[in-house]
Amino acid sequence: MFTQMLRALAVALLALPVAHGSELVHSFVNPDFGGNPFNYSNLMSGANAINKFKAPTTKTTTSNTTTAAKTSADLFAEQFNALLLNRLANRLVDQAVGTGTGTTTEGTNSVFNTGVNTIMLEGGVGSTATRVTIIDNATGNRTVLDVPNL
Repeated sequence: MFTQMLRALAVALLALPVAHGSELVHSFVNPDFGGNPFNYSNLMSGANAINKFKAPTTKTTTSNTTTAAKTSADLFAEQFNALLLNRLANRLVDQAVGTGTGTTTEGTNSVFNTGVNTIMLEGGVGSTATRVTIIDNATGNRTVLDVPNL
């Protein structure tokens, strides 16, 4: 009886299908990581389909008016204001510290209108401080700076 069971078991084992193993190889899908470059358009179209982000429109606000893009006149005015403010800042520093060249005078009062701001300089080398008053032409707000002379 035992031998019959062994024979039946041997026959059953021979009748089973043979399982073969193979090597598993991983490959990337995304071309950024070494995948097939032909997958790029498919991946990009899928990403664009689920993208809910909308880029903001390029609009600038100047003097309560909204324009689509700055004109060359607007760019020129901005550059001119920046250069004028730079020169005024240099003059203020020269008045406050003194340049030693004799270009600043005592008691100089100056008013500059840049279109956006009106800037008043009061005082000079002989005084104890130089007062800078900046007036916003649109709102009328004033900012006063007292820079001590050295």
